[in-house]
Amino acid sequence: YSPDFDKYFEWHCKINYIQIEELLGVCEKHKVHLSLNSLKNETNVRFITLREFGAKWTFGQRIAVVLSDLQKGGWTVLKQQSEYCIYDNNNFLDNGWLPL
Repeated sequence: YSPDFDKYFEWHCKINYIQIEELLGVCEKHKVHLSLNSLKNETNVRFITLREFGAKWTFGQRIAVVLSDLQKGGWTVLKQQSEYCIYDNNNFLDNGWLPL
């Protein structure tokens, strides 16, 4: 643990990979990252990652808005997972795809 570390909430959402251009637009609008699990051969599935350094309430609101847009766009949420990160010793791995 480091007192200098900015703790954050993180949400992962597994979705069906359809309407790709529109999905990229939703991700850009909400400042979330879209990724592929390279360890699995699931070409029709992607993961959305949302990171929030603010309050838990803000985190929940951001998730709700993203989920609403996904539902409106016709994407199916296959699985969700949330976590609270109190320490990350490899945050350089996120460089370029999520705010540090």
